[in-house]
Amino acid sequence: MRTVFAWSYRALTPDAGRLFRRLGLHTGAEFGAGAAAALVGADVRATRRLLDDLVGAHLVEQIGPDRFQFHDLLRAYATDQARVDETPESARAARRDLLLWYLRAAAAACALISPHTSRAALPQTPEGLGAEPPEFADQVEALRWLEVEHANLVVAVRHADQSGMPDLAWLLHAVLRPFHARSNRFDDWIETGDIALRAVRGLGDRAGEAEVLESLGKAHVQRGWAVEGAVRHRESLAIRRELGDRRGQMVSANALGLALLRDHRLSEALAAFEHARATAIELDDAHWTGLTTTNAAEVRCDLGDFEAGRDLLTEAAEVFRALGDRIWEAESLHGRSRAHRELGDLEAAQRDIRAALAVARDHDHPVAEAFWLIESGRVEVAAGRPERALVEYQRSAAMHRKVGDREREAVALDATGEAYARLGRVEDAERFHRGAVVVLRELGNRWQLAVALVNLAAVVDDPAEALAEAGALAAGFPDPEARALWERAARLAR
Repeated sequence: MRTVFAWSYRALTPDAGRLFRRLGLHTGAEFGAGAAAALVGADVRATRRLLDDLVGAHLVEQIGPDRFQFHDLLRAYATDQARVDETPESARAARRDLLLWYLRAAAAACALISPHTSRAALPQTPEGLGAEPPEFADQVEALRWLEVEHANLVVAVRHADQSGMPDLAWLLHAVLRPFHARSNRFDDWIETGDIALRAVRGLGDRAGEAEVLESLGKAHVQRGWAVEGAVRHRESLAIRRELGDRRGQMVSANALGLALLRDHRLSEALAAFEHARATAIELDDAHWTGLTTTNAAEVRCDLGDFEAGRDLLTEAAEVFRALGDRIWEAESLHGRSRAHRELGDLEAAQRDIRAALAVARDHDHPVAEAFWLIESGRVEVAAGRPERALVEYQRSAAMHRKVGDREREAVALDATGEAYARLGRVEDAERFHRGAVVVLRELGNRWQLAVALVNLAAVVDDPAEALAEAGALAAGFPDPEARALWERAARLAR
């Protein structure tokens, strides 16, 4: 086979032969013309013509519009030729150019899907790098590119680390955070984060270290590991205080608040959000003022002050509406739906949650839609329609399973059990509550586990064991919501 490949390789023009062997330096399963162009320092149009030559010589296979791949044996042969016909310096330079191209392209895409996320400065592009990163017309195009290239981007982080390019390893992880946060690709997010943290610490870059710690904290919190996430956010906040980075402190304080909120440490979460909100107002940052207001309002609702929560969420929704940020406006409406529901205004609650879900679907945001469906189901239960709630909860659970959020999937399962209990189907209710308990116990979410245990106790013949565990968990929370849960448990025990 090597002899056959050699005939085809030697028949190529010098430019096509150079592209072929340098493609052996690309470690992904497939690639686009832009990445190929970066490897040879040419523009994309000229590289496409060379790729056509390689396809015609049966050295590369075209698998879709602008997508190509090697047969495994041909990839091995191309890699061998790169070792033979490239110097170590030229091979390293080509690898770095490729990784820089992926970094610049990912940064451009993620800037579109999360324009308010702070970004580290990227390395200067070397002179003569012919391949420009793609230009994305809108968020939809950016998301599509990230979906297609995600596997290559993860490999790029590993490759940068293994090739002794720690600056690119941590930056690639950092720029991908908005996409990972939106798509819940937890394994890739945390794996690349661990690589990035080691790389940035090796460089002694304290600002970069804070950025990676914040990313890892968010990954842990969204995965349901709130305690671990809070540790990372405290580390990031400490570094940003040391550096005097006011904006960074605001971002870290807000992220810490979200971790504390997931762990139901309400007073601490509120203090973190209020600190972040005060800094956002001081910096005259409308987006972050709206965001921290939304988060503080959620805690106000958890503390039972639904009128204050509703008013703050109305204020935040108006801020985001003025900014044209529909997803965050919808997040505010989602929170306000709960406030309306708890205050007994079910018509307003349903109006808000339907509007929020419409935005999630319009923007193809399954993580938000899955979570907001739980509130939609709770509105239906409050309106005396538990059978409709079942549809919302089961759709939410399925979507959470698909995006990998086991904690919120468990919350949806627990809510499903409550709806079945309302319908008098206690065996079904018990099954769903037990499923939620198993997951929440595994994840270590003490608050949601306590809630699920009390819900389970309400539908089983002997509730003593569930109530004892729930009581021990709820005793650790001093807020009104925990007291109400404890009182419900006591009534069930009696």
